[in-house]
Amino acid sequence: MKSSYTDGSLHMAQHPETRIVVAKTAGFCFGVRRALDICFHQPSAWTWGPMIHNKDQVDRLEKAGIHALDIDSVSEEEALKMADTLPSGAALILRAHGVSRTVEETLRAKGLNLIDGTCPFVKAIHQKVGEEEKLGRTILVLGDPGHPEVRGIRGWCRKEPLIYRSFDEIKKDPPPKDRQYSCVQQTTFDTFEMERVVEFLKGQGYNVNVCSTICTATRAHQKEAVELAAQSDFCLIIGGRNSSNTNKLLKLCSRQCQSSYLIENASQLDQVPIPSGCRQIGITAGASTPDDIIEGVVNALTR
Repeated sequence: MKSSYTDGSLHMAQHPETRIVVAKTAGFCFGVRRALDICFHQPSAWTWGPMIHNKDQVDRLEKAGIHALDIDSVSEEEALKMADTLPSGAALILRAHGVSRTVEETLRAKGLNLIDGTCPFVKAIHQKVGEEEKLGRTILVLGDPGHPEVRGIRGWCRKEPLIYRSFDEIKKDPPPKDRQYSCVQQTTFDTFEMERVVEFLKGQGYNVNVCSTICTATRAHQKEAVELAAQSDFCLIIGGRNSSNTNKLLKLCSRQCQSSYLIENASQLDQVPIPSGCRQIGITAGASTPDDIIEGVVNALTR
């Protein structure tokens, strides 16, 4: 579907001189597609929080009998109590973001049919922080401390890690220099921001082992988004407003194209001002955005 749009042959009906180009990498990444496949192979199940950060897709799962436990707004202890309300032996799917060691072990002990939907890239980070700590290194995490993926990574560290959201944050409050560090990143962290952080740490003489844990899909999404935005007069980023990777795509595109907007689906197109004389509209989408949502936006534009 998506690759057929990138040849520049698709134009807006009302403005035939305007070309629409959809990023080849737009939409589902491997980890999300794998997690959803697990869900749709269950006749009935619960998920540990929304399986992915896309309301349209979560609503579809609900209609298919896959119910999300609303655990993101409560403490870990309260969330684990919610699991006690599930029927004995019920299928509970861990979402792609992963969970802490404590949550996983506690849920297994409750006698539930625990199904691990954690993205393999995230699982690799859980393993990596354990290996690095055994070498005596302090874990330094680049990511959003409130994001479920980062909370999960934190929960696989034996000692409290240092967590930074951005280059500006680590520059303002740098870590102590009397330790050896291992730096991991949230899989959807800004690759360009990571490079700035690493350059700063090494330039300041820190002993830091950089474990590159941004997933390949994120790197490809971000690289293509930047290139597409630089060539476009108007950019649309399609995805959930609570999606970390979608918001990072918006941030990156905005640096190259001031007229960049995030929408969740075609119904929000009337909220974004397409500039007159627009020659090219670039479209990309977060890793949790279904293909048909992207297609719906493209079709709405061409109508």
